[in-house]
Amino acid sequence: MKFFRNSVLTFAATSMLATAAHASGWGTEGINPGGALFNDKSFVIQGAAIYALPERNYTGATATNPPATLTSANTNAADTFVLTSGDVKFAVNEAVDCALRAHEAYHNDTSADLNWLGATYTLSTDISSLALDGTCSYKFAVGDGYRLRLIGGVTSTDLSVTRSNVLDALTAAGAGAAQGAINTYSLEGDRVYGYRLGASFEIPKYALRAQVIYDSERDINLVGTQSITGLGVVAPALVSITLPKSISARVQSGINATTLVYGGVRWTEWSVIQALSVTGGTPVSVTTGYKNGWDVEVGVQKKLTSDLSGSAAISWTKGIGGGYTDSWGLSAGLAYDLDDNWRVSVGASARYLTSSNGEGGTLGLSTVSYNQANDWAYAAGVRLQYALD
Repeated sequence: MKFFRNSVLTFAATSMLATAAHASGWGTEGINPGGALFNDKSFVIQGAAIYALPERNYTGATATNPPATLTSANTNAADTFVLTSGDVKFAVNEAVDCALRAHEAYHNDTSADLNWLGATYTLSTDISSLALDGTCSYKFAVGDGYRLRLIGGVTSTDLSVTRSNVLDALTAAGAGAAQGAINTYSLEGDRVYGYRLGASFEIPKYALRAQVIYDSERDINLVGTQSITGLGVVAPALVSITLPKSISARVQSGINATTLVYGGVRWTEWSVIQALSVTGGTPVSVTTGYKNGWDVEVGVQKKLTSDLSGSAAISWTKGIGGGYTDSWGLSAGLAYDLDDNWRVSVGASARYLTSSNGEGGTLGLSTVSYNQANDWAYAAGVRLQYALD
């Protein structure tokens, strides 16, 4: 099955381009961390961009002590966003491969209408990051046609969080702020580092690979300010967060000369974040109640012509709470070889978000209850790759 060694393994499942935009919780990595490391080419450089168009409709919100400016029970709080990434993979020698990756590992972008009753709990959230990872592997034969690969590396990320809510009527009056005043926390954390360990068993003849990768948790302190509309900066603020550890497992195998099937699962320990507690300024604790997350995906890749390959996949993500519900996705992709070195890949996905209800409380005496409707989220991605044998 020479085709697999020279084509499918470098295809990297283009349908996963768009699926990764909807990984569990704030995560965007999907279930194949360090994917470029397994490319059989000796040198690879690639860049990718994903455009996501989600919907998240909140209905039937009620609140205690709402200011008179909040009148609507319904809102669509999801914003469109773009994720970008870049990878470089190089073979140090016949046994050692290394890959460098820059990407946004954590992302959240929501903003409700200014008159939504639930705005005393949350009006907007913006989470962004820049992750810089380095992963290497050492591969060696363990029998005739069999290969074992040991994987290790360093993961790192910074994190920025901006979260705002409308002050409830009593808190606004106590702070000397006007009705509808917006309370905003703007926080940033310096780069923190973790480690990655893993292994894979491979039979190159059949494009068979079974891999498992563990990414460690990391503790990060976010430092910034609390500000209130009309009052300016009120005080410094601090939040300490544990970014969760995860375990990813993936299996793939060729089933004939032009077709490969794969499946994967990723577990993420989001339960380490039960609350986001702000100290300094006006202390506040936002309860998340997160549960551990699961991402599952199965798919197929097929050679369509000498230059064109296609893929399709289905996926499921377990909701972790705090607005993140269970979801189901369908994705598809195409990869076209422009010549011996250049390849362009495109992918798209549609995702069904299940309904839920929740409640929350934040600064002051206000509590909020709300419902989330069944919604759809869409994404499309493109990747350009240059590779040398």
